[in-house]
Parts: sequence; structure tokens; C-alpha cells
Amino acid sequence: MRQPLQAYKLAQRLAIVAHDLELGDVLIDTLFLQSLAAYELRCYRKAGELLDRLRTVAKTGNISFPKETSDRFRAAKKAVDTRLRELQHGDYDWLSLFRKSVTQGSEQRYLLEAADFIGPVKLDWAPGKGRGLFSTRDVRAGELLIVEKAISVGFEGENTTDHRKSYDFLFHRTAVPGVSTASGRAVAQLISGVLDNPNLYHQLAQLSGGPRSDSLPSLKLPPSENVWLESEIPAFDRLDSEQIKTMIELNAYSLPLVAKDLASSPSLGDKETGGLFYACSFMNHSCIPNADRIAFGDIMVIRANTDIEKGEEITQSYMARTPYHLRASRLKDGWGIDCTCAMCQADRMEGHKVLSRRKQLIRYMGWVLGPIASYFGPLSFLLSRLLPRSWAHIPASPLVFALKRLVRMMEDTFTHSEDRRYKDLHLSSAYSMLGALTKSQDHLTAIEV
Repeated sequence: MRQPLQAYKLAQRLAIVAHDLELGDVLIDTLFLQSLAAYELRCYRKAGELLDRLRTVAKTGNISFPKETSDRFRAAKKAVDTRLRELQHGDYDWLSLFRKSVTQGSEQRYLLEAADFIGPVKLDWAPGKGRGLFSTRDVRAGELLIVEKAISVGFEGENTTDHRKSYDFLFHRTAVPGVSTASGRAVAQLISGVLDNPNLYHQLAQLSGGPRSDSLPSLKLPPSENVWLESEIPAFDRLDSEQIKTMIELNAYSLPLVAKDLASSPSLGDKETGGLFYACSFMNHSCIPNADRIAFGDIMVIRANTDIEKGEEITQSYMARTPYHLRASRLKDGWGIDCTCAMCQADRMEGHKVLSRRKQLIRYMGWVLGPIASYFGPLSFLLSRLLPRSWAHIPASPLVFALKRLVRMMEDTFTHSEDRRYKDLHLSSAYSMLGALTKSQDHLTAIEV
């Protein structure tokens, strides 16, 4: 529905007139339209109240619904009840969300229906970081923290010609540095959204990069249903499209829609979504975060990946785990962050010499895990099948030897925090490959380095 706020206001006025003139049929139609508009504005409690009032009016006036109208009413009531259950209790049909997110269909296949859920989380000031999210009670690993539908979203490969033209016209360019194509497409959609609902713009102004980024707003969107629905439609004093673009650049997420091996179509696994998520945007970065995220279409889900104490900051990682020299550079250039997490502090304490050594070992490990393994691995396996059983371990021995040697040397570069070695992406890959090589033949002899 375009311009749902204006539609709600119009239906509200028509409902008053229909009530005064005792036009029961017209009142029912206007109440239903008003409920649909409230639902579109994500004001689910109000939508439910309007449907209940509609049913009361029909019962009092002894008005019977045609079958089509009755079916529409039941579908709307079921949808509202589902959204309220999600909103209040975080009770989602995860299997349904997953299936819809991996099923190939129309261009709307990724625009899923779900209410936002804000769990044991609050917005507060984080020392040296500005604003951040904090737990309001002790949280156990795996617990649901936030579920949020994107305010605006773009998908790579979708037909967004109109959005593309609008975006190019506004910013005189065809790409935004540091933002995916999908995120760029979300900019024009966001502008269209705030024009339809000016309340949204005043709320988004409190995000990083916005004109009111020094406040502590409500994490809920809308913050209050009455504020959005019953107040006068606020007028724009200005619509700063460059500022909207900046907010997208600083706060947008780029996430794969679904893992390739789970997609119903090979092309689906190559796509990604770029969108703006309101509450999630207040989460600060850590290279060893205590929360993880996953996307179901345009729905973001945040869960704790470890136990979190009451009052502890909830963090996420803005980027894939990489060596320190790459990680620090990207965080500084992309978000202006000098990360002070335990991992970065330990990396800095180890000094330039150790970090340079680790960088060199990572390059060597890349050769072993990449080209060398891809050619030598199948050959060694073939030879092991041809040789006698007692000699079968010999062809794979050089690869295992080299990999174990590199792993030992890499482990030695982690001098200030022993547990960090298990969080290193390259070491994790090496451990996995080493395990696969030694497990592939139960008689393979372990080689001591």
C-alpha cells in the first residue's frame, strides 16, 4: 500500500462520518481499510483493535459479511494475531521463514512478513564508542536478542529500474563507494518510504550520520503507535538526500540471502541483500563479538553466541575475521574505528615483527590450502589406493607434514592470548583440513614435526 499513513487518516475521517450517519456497511469498509493501513505501518495492536471494533459493529448492526469479505477478515485477523505473538513473545515460525527465504518465486519472495522483536536489550552510552546495545539481564548462549524487518532493502539482480534511475538522478553516480549494489538500491526505496511516512524520517534521523545522532531513542519502530497514527502528519523542513545516503553508507548491512548449498536455485545462493535495519544499527563492532546475525530475506535475526552478563555490551562483527593488518585498515577506512577488543589489543601487543611473520605464514598457508592441496590432494589419494595398505599413508605424508609444520609455526605467533589461535580464520581452516586428511584413512600414520 502506497502512503499508508495518509490512507489511515482518510479512512479514520470516513469512519467518523459513517458512524455519525449510521451507515453500517460503509463503517465496516472504512474500519477494514484503516486496519490494513495500520498493519502496513507496523502498528499491529491498533490493527487488531480496529478489527475487533469492526466485528462488534457487524454484530451489533446484525450485518452479515459476503463470503469474500469474511475470508479477508479472517486472513487479516490471523495475520495480526501472528504479528502480535512475534512482537510480544518472539514466537516465530522459523521453518516457514526459512522455507520462504530459500524458495525461488516472484520478485517479492524475499520480502517476508514478520513483526520486530526487541529482547533483553537496551540502548545506552558505551564508553569511547558513543551509543551501543546492552543486555538488561543475564543472557544464555543461543538466546534470541533481536528480530527486525528491514526499513528499506535491495536485492542484487532484482528489477529496480525506477529506483536505479532515481538514485542516479539524486546522487549523479551509479555506485556508492563501500556499499554493495544491493545497498545502493535501498537508498531510493528509503527516500520513497520517508515520503510516504514522514514519521519515519524523524526516527531515522537518530541513526549514526543523522542530524540527531546524539540522542538515546527507543529501539522500537514505531516507538509508539499513537505517536505515528494519531498525531498530525509532520511536514519536512528539509529532505536531505545526501544525508539519507550517508546514513545508508554507515548503517546498511550486506548479507547473503542464503547459503548456496541450501538454495533452491544455484543463482539464488549468489545473491545478497543490502538494507537498513533500525535497532541492529546501534550495535557496535568487536572482532570477537558476543552476538551473531543471520538474514531470512529482509528479516534480520540476532542471537547471543555466548553467555552475556547483565549490563554487558552486545556486539557484532562488521566484517569477516581477517589478519590484524587487514582488519585494522578496513575498520579505520570503512567506519573510522580503532578497535579496542581483546583480540586487537593482543595483536598490537605482539608487535610489528610477530604480525609480519604471521602475515607471511598466512600467505604460505594459502598456498598449501589452495593450489597445492587442490592438485596434490587428489593425486596422493589415488596413489594411496594403488599402493599396498601398509604404505598407503606415504603419498599424503608431505602435505600433512607441511600443514602441521605451518600450523605449529602459526600457533607460536599467538603469544599473548592462547585462546585466540582457535578464533583465527586461517588456523581454523588448517585444523579442518588437517583433520580431514588424517581421518580419510584410519591407518594414516601421525607425523611428528
